[in-house]
Amino acid sequence: MLLTNQAIKNAIYANQWKEIQRHRQAAEAAEKTFGVNAGLVPRDVYQDMERDTVQIMRSDDGDAFLNDLIPRARGINIGKLTTQYRQGSDAGNVQTSMSGQVGTLFDQVDYKYDGAIVPIQTAGYFRQWRELESQRSEGFDALLDDNRETVRSMRIAMADSFLDGFKDKNGNFLVQDGLSWQGIRNDTTRVAQVDLGAGGLNFDFTDQAKTGEEIKAAFMQLRDVLYIDNNCTTDANFYLSREIVSNFERRFSAQYDSTTILQELTGLMGVGELKPTNKLTGNELMGLPSSGEMVRPLSGMMISTVALPRLRFNDNYEFMVWHATGWQVKTDYNGQTCALYAAG
Repeated sequence: MLLTNQAIKNAIYANQWKEIQRHRQAAEAAEKTFGVNAGLVPRDVYQDMERDTVQIMRSDDGDAFLNDLIPRARGINIGKLTTQYRQGSDAGNVQTSMSGQVGTLFDQVDYKYDGAIVPIQTAGYFRQWRELESQRSEGFDALLDDNRETVRSMRIAMADSFLDGFKDKNGNFLVQDGLSWQGIRNDTTRVAQVDLGAGGLNFDFTDQAKTGEEIKAAFMQLRDVLYIDNNCTTDANFYLSREIVSNFERRFSAQYDSTTILQELTGLMGVGELKPTNKLTGNELMGLPSSGEMVRPLSGMMISTVALPRLRFNDNYEFMVWHATGWQVKTDYNGQTCALYAAG
């Protein structure tokens, strides 16, 4: 989902890159119609914008989990508003007898479908036309600042959409062809929701009065929601609030020279890495598969910056930052999942 050489080698991402170039060339062609106007955006400025995008996407504000998810992104055509996948049931009614002469029960695989929506997120910035002309002598520094901060806001919005879903300006969840994404925190059909409050597990992972053994026993109950209840054998990475991580840095036991609670928990079956993120707070955490296709982004367009064509010589210089990304969280025919969210 970033403008990297590896992404461009992929056929779908290569087409996305060509689309970005067409938009930039259109803006440049419109600019040349003004003749004496010297306000063309140089190629190296775009390259600096792209480097900013890569650098910003490596910080936090959600990138603890975004950086794990983005490499799994599946490129799709920008024309696809939704994507679907098929869930197949088991098949085969096996009978046992000594003679083998009992009637055979014939069966077949049943199918049903689920899918994901792929919305577009946009943001923009502008500079007054004469101001941009004066910046040519300064290397377009302010323009790069505008782009960096806009990309930062886009990155935060991307993380928020994974956590809380896609909403319109009125706060309603977007729906397309009967499909929607309400986020890890809200989706009850694709995500195992665990109540850490009094009505559920009734455990506070931020409580420093809890012993290492108590924390481990409660965490194993969480692990088992995926590992046993949902038959998810892929190791799960758990993303924790910073308050939880701070508590887990304590020694597992005061009775002997033990490892930390963090180190103790990462030794459990079905547990990958434990990572902090500032997008979760207090007694809040989530578990996602450490690899595979069960949870991944769907990319109709990587994050890119394009200049909008100007119609008059004194129009403002306007730039749009945008991407088209959906979130695919798969379940099997029986509704089993490899994604978990817990809070209380």
